[in-house]
Amino acid sequence: MGEVGVKAIPGPESNPRILQYANESGIQNYNSDELAWCSVFIDWVAYKAEMERTNKPAARSWLRNVRSLTDSICTNKDNWIAIRKNTEL
Repeated sequence: MGEVGVKAIPGPESNPRILQYANESGIQNYNSDELAWCSVFIDWVAYKAEMERTNKPAARSWLRNVRSLTDSICTNKDNWIAIRKNTEL
């Protein structure tokens, strides 16, 4: 639970831990936590778990590969990723 409480830093600075998620998991051109980082974090978690991932910072990227990701995720019943469409935009 070491990642609980990680937050973006408002303004021009970025939380180095969030940038580390992107760097370690191989997401290119992610250099500010002002951008949504939910997918970056989940991609990093999947990387650490040696699971298939999207390598993209956009949350909707998880929907594009849902078949292969679902197959990968379901092989280990302890690991699940839920994707919810944001209808408030």
